[in-house]
Amino acid sequence: MRFLQGLVGLLDRGAPGLALLAAAVVTCMAILYQNAGIAVLFGILFLPGLLLFLRWSGRSDNAERLVFVIVFATASIVACATNAYYMHQSGTPYAYESSDDDYGFDCRALDIYPSNLLDFPTLRDDIAALGSGTWSRAYNYSIFLAFVYRGMDALGFEPHALYPRLVNALLLAALACMVHFMARRCNLCPWQSRLAAYLCGLSPLMVYVSAHTYRDLLPSLGIASALAALIELLTPPPMACAPSCHWRIRALLLLAFGLTLAGLLRETYLPMLVLISIVCVPLARVSKPWSMLAVGGLALLAGTVLLVIGTEFLTSSSDLEKLDYYHTRHADVTGNITGAVFRLPYLISLPARFVLRNVSPLPMSQGIATGNFWSLGTVLWFFGLPFLFRSVRAAFRADGWSHNGALRIVVFGFLTFYFLNIATSLQDRHIVNYIPAASVVTICGLAQNPRSIQKPLIIMLALASLLLLAFLTVKAFF
Repeated sequence: MRFLQGLVGLLDRGAPGLALLAAAVVTCMAILYQNAGIAVLFGILFLPGLLLFLRWSGRSDNAERLVFVIVFATASIVACATNAYYMHQSGTPYAYESSDDDYGFDCRALDIYPSNLLDFPTLRDDIAALGSGTWSRAYNYSIFLAFVYRGMDALGFEPHALYPRLVNALLLAALACMVHFMARRCNLCPWQSRLAAYLCGLSPLMVYVSAHTYRDLLPSLGIASALAALIELLTPPPMACAPSCHWRIRALLLLAFGLTLAGLLRETYLPMLVLISIVCVPLARVSKPWSMLAVGGLALLAGTVLLVIGTEFLTSSSDLEKLDYYHTRHADVTGNITGAVFRLPYLISLPARFVLRNVSPLPMSQGIATGNFWSLGTVLWFFGLPFLFRSVRAAFRADGWSHNGALRIVVFGFLTFYFLNIATSLQDRHIVNYIPAASVVTICGLAQNPRSIQKPLIIMLALASLLLLAFLTVKAFF
């Protein structure tokens, strides 16, 4: 634990230098691509972001300021490096050109940004025609990017592929600040709370997504905002922050913001967040472990009702087609472990999906350097699993039951989206939806028994060796 505490202190002390380095790198990109808008947008996002995202508790918080600066600066540097790498490799700023969402979202935004962005019916038809011909909520991300391009155009700057990636850096920094808030409310000490925020904001899994033009960070921010609002509404705040009318209004607004943001980008996330909100009302307040029977019954009832409502009203046919697309795309791939898992009968495949989710994307198995950087996050995730599951168990333990309502909210939110990913798409990018909550849960597990760290890590190292041996065996024969 002393090593981790020293690492957090080192990151904190390096914040000013990292911010200057990010500014220098962004300026170099602006000069290289002859587009001053890159540096201007960086400044616009960096300075107001400090004010917008750091006063949730009603006071200036220097710890959250450090988290914001470090995560935003790091994500901006990686975004610039990623863009330069792709330009050097293929002459375009995209990893896989037309076969990837990174290319599709950006190109649709570039096509529609000169249009009337307030004429939503026409805009929906135009952007659907650019894609599959059928409207999907995923296209809302292209509309969001079109507003970014329009704003920069109003300032006199040409569009550039780095604009969405710098915006994603801001979203990742905001996510890290949300993680810090949730960690503090889960009774972690200041440096442990910052460690949880850095675990989320600096994870290669998260930084990779922010360095591309993907929509995933927006719904992830919506999920984290909803969980933070539920913690504010349902668990006692610190004595220094006494409840007030304004405090509750802010929490309700944040909850509405989270539900709206997640629902606008993905059809299935709104009913999932409503389910979490309903279940967390008794979950955060029960005083006896046996009361979980009542909570479980309520969860089952709410889940059944929401499944019916979601199927009829909230989930479009395009979303069901998307799930079938993921299954077909994975199952049709030969010579691939994921394809073999998806070709199994669904119920039989679930245990294999669970294992695959915790070791995927496989480290250093990607075809490009940025993919290998992304997969390094799997190593971090894998070795954090013992502490993650230790905290999940502790959240529902009898001792100290009445003092961990905030942790139970975070754990339930994590488990919902974790198993949703396993049961549906198993898409690697979708893990960003539960990593913020998982970061808090993991550090809580680490803090529960700081002297018991080496043994779980040795066990996971041995397990990793066995999994590697099994992977090489399967790959050799199948």
